[in-house]
Amino acid sequence: MFDVLSIGVVARVTGVSTDTIRAWERRYGLVSPARNKAGIRTYVRSDVDRIALARAATGLGHSIGRIAECSNEQLQQLLGSEVPAGRTPGASAEAVARTFDALLRYEIQAAESILRSAMLLAPFDELFRGILLPLVRKIAETWGQGRLLVGQEHLVSCLVRNLVGSCGAATRNARSTTRMVFATPPGELHEFGIRVAACLAAARNVHTYVLGPNVPADEIISAVRQTDANIVVVGCTLDGAPSETQAYLQALERGLPTRTRLWIGGRGASPSLIRDSSSRTRCMSSLIDFVQQLPTDQTSTAAAFVQDGVTRQYDAGKGAYFTSQ
Repeated sequence: MFDVLSIGVVARVTGVSTDTIRAWERRYGLVSPARNKAGIRTYVRSDVDRIALARAATGLGHSIGRIAECSNEQLQQLLGSEVPAGRTPGASAEAVARTFDALLRYEIQAAESILRSAMLLAPFDELFRGILLPLVRKIAETWGQGRLLVGQEHLVSCLVRNLVGSCGAATRNARSTTRMVFATPPGELHEFGIRVAACLAAARNVHTYVLGPNVPADEIISAVRQTDANIVVVGCTLDGAPSETQAYLQALERGLPTRTRLWIGGRGASPSLIRDSSSRTRCMSSLIDFVQQLPTDQTSTAAAFVQDGVTRQYDAGKGAYFTSQ
């Protein structure tokens, strides 16, 4: 093995994107790579180990701010517990099962109550990885098997829409520098994925504009120009023809402002769709990948919701909710 590695090699080895590695270094001081004579970052084995440990810890819901303050030995001890304190795999699995059963019975209020209770007990990142992400997978699997009705999927979208409203209500302020537009192409009627993605972005103090499903390219372009959005997120399922989706993405590239990035994700997204696209267009392999790519220059207080008269606000720096009176 080489004594020093480039950031590209480190990204492939650890599974952490180069943008995220740079952000962890610049904002949190997670690692301090040397630079060669050309000024290019070079990493050693201990840097790679630390980045890999950080990725594992963030995967369990721990905030990168807390992680950066720990030594590698402390991170290994932190990872000794399977999930952060206060939650168990069994509790998360039970919440997923109860929420899914409530949705199958068309009991939207019961499902929302379960998720809101979970939000009181855990940081949003943990809610996402322990409950929302497994719920998304379960719904996708059930839909693929033909066991989920259209009406039930619409209930799911309604549920996530409510969560987006709760998480995003406190984000619409002048301090937030990132604006994201979410939509699906014409013929793509499944909006659950973009709703979840918008909820995750809102919890990081991003202005979110969910246009919904079945949106023509020119309408997205118009919305971007009116909202001054930095990023467009397009959700793709397996329903649309790849050639039509590719043409749609190319139309967006031609019409969007040059500074606006274009991200695609979902079951139907693949690198082949953007093989002829510019570098500003990226394919998100998963919701976790999406979260890792979100800008990190947001202000710390990101999201809030009210339950039983108590306001819970999200602190992105600590990766947790706190109660404000």
